[in-house]
Amino acid sequence: MINELYIYNFVSICNGFSRPIKIYLNGGKNSKIDMGLLSLKDYINKLMESNTLKKNDDESDRLNMFKQQALLKSEKIQSIAEKLEENRRMFKELSEEATNKAKIIESMGEIIKADKIKSYVTSLRSKNNEYKEKRQCLIDIKAECGVLSRTLQILDKKNEKINIKLSENESKVGISGYWDTNKNLQKVSSKKMEFDETKVKSLDEISRLVTQLNISIDQKKKILAPIMQELKPLRENHGNILMEYNHKKKKYEMTQADIESNMSGLENNVNKLAELIISLESKINCSTKNLHILCIEQERLNDEKNVHFNRENEAKMSFKEQCIQEIHKQESNSINLRKEQQRLNEMYEINKKDVIIWKNIQTIFKTKLDLIENKKYNDKLNHLIVKN
Repeated sequence: MINELYIYNFVSICNGFSRPIKIYLNGGKNSKIDMGLLSLKDYINKLMESNTLKKNDDESDRLNMFKQQALLKSEKIQSIAEKLEENRRMFKELSEEATNKAKIIESMGEIIKADKIKSYVTSLRSKNNEYKEKRQCLIDIKAECGVLSRTLQILDKKNEKINIKLSENESKVGISGYWDTNKNLQKVSSKKMEFDETKVKSLDEISRLVTQLNISIDQKKKILAPIMQELKPLRENHGNILMEYNHKKKKYEMTQADIESNMSGLENNVNKLAELIISLESKINCSTKNLHILCIEQERLNDEKNVHFNRENEAKMSFKEQCIQEIHKQESNSINLRKEQQRLNEMYEINKKDVIIWKNIQTIFKTKLDLIENKKYNDKLNHLIVKN
């Protein structure tokens, strides 16, 4: 499969560069490349046939041969696999470079010189030779892998046969299942050993943590011992201060209660006095207003008296007469305004009817105009139809 992929990639690269090569090379060289590809395919087919023939040989001869060379072949396989990966990487890089160069050539549109193409063809041939060598190595590795896989299958079959014989011998002796139980016991013992190891580790960690905690507690006690000694007299002073505080607090509460009771009595007296002041102020205001009204009435009376008893000012009118005259004027004005309102209402009704009539006339004229236009349009259409 890997050989086929390499051949396919090589053929695709050759096809990608066939256009610039055909410009400067003749048909004979292209036929040589095709012949080389055909020879490669024939060589691969022969190798595959040889591998199939090798597989048909005796299994005993293979075992004897590969028991001696197993270690050497494994090392060789690893080295060849590494080389193969490097070659794959090189091949990918070369293929990417080839595609990029082809794109550049197409975009530029310039013709490449023959010397460059020849040098490139020689490099391709050298790489083709390297590819053949690596492919041969890969075929050898495949053959060795097939042999090793077959040896593994044979060993597995032998192991199965040995297990069957062992079970038959156990059944003959009368201890069937001894080998399986022994395996299970070994597994259980290994698991128990692992569990015991984890248990011992956890216990060691717990003991280590306990010792660390005890050490830290002792250190904290040593640090706190002088502080505790300093706290004892401070606690005694705190108790004495609390006693004094409670005694003074009681005195403060008693005095506060007396002050609050006195304050409530004083507030009641103040509220009563404020109410008296407000009532007196209201009475004073009422009396001042009444006095002001009486003064105004006195002035009016004096004016009326002067009007009635003064002979020189007979033409002047009294205040009462002036008020009556003003009332008569206002009544006459209100009567005139009512008449004007009635007249306007009557005019509004008449004008409203006129507006409605005018709107109806406008709609009639519009409909008539629309009918005339439609008639003209229909006449034109009929005239055109007749002409056609």
